[in-house]
Amino acid sequence: MTLVRHRERRFLGDVLSTGEVSTICKVALSTIGHWFDSGLIRGYKTPGGHRRIFRADLYRFLQEHNIPIHDRLDDPARVLVVAREPQTLARVEEAFGAMDGAVTWTQAAGSFQAGLLLETMEPDIIVIDAGIPALDGAELCKLLKVDPQTWEIDVVILADQVTREAVKKLRADGAAEVLGKPVKPAQLQRVVTSLLS
Repeated sequence: MTLVRHRERRFLGDVLSTGEVSTICKVALSTIGHWFDSGLIRGYKTPGGHRRIFRADLYRFLQEHNIPIHDRLDDPARVLVVAREPQTLARVEEAFGAMDGAVTWTQAAGSFQAGLLLETMEPDIIVIDAGIPALDGAELCKLLKVDPQTWEIDVVILADQVTREAVKKLRADGAAEVLGKPVKPAQLQRVVTSLLS
């Protein structure tokens, strides 16, 4: 499976991490660090020492060095929702519909369909209902996290039980966030917004 890395677009601002820039430029993360430290790409460092690059400076750099500008820089964020319950899908629609076109989402009814969509959709985030049939949400999350093509994609699990033990296990499986069902649209919106920032 060849999958363009998913973190090429963020809608919360004009600042990119070096990881995002390395994906866009299709070079190693260390190369971006070298370009940043030598002043080829302008940006700033956070108090924690993380490099951040403004989108406008990246555009300028790409143009100056004749590097093709990837067409996903200005696309909405893409979310793959692996769920089949009408109530869950209605709440997802409500959450993302209120985000003014900043997010587009596609539904997969199960893990097999999700696998088929991964390559063509190139999602930024995957929201998985833990109760999907066949390969359940936790197992699908684990598979995504061991695959070098998908391990960086943030996974949000929608679970029937959100006990401390269940959340701990799902996080160990690779979930970035665990939300209880029925999911509240505003809560899902906040989580996706936070993960994309």
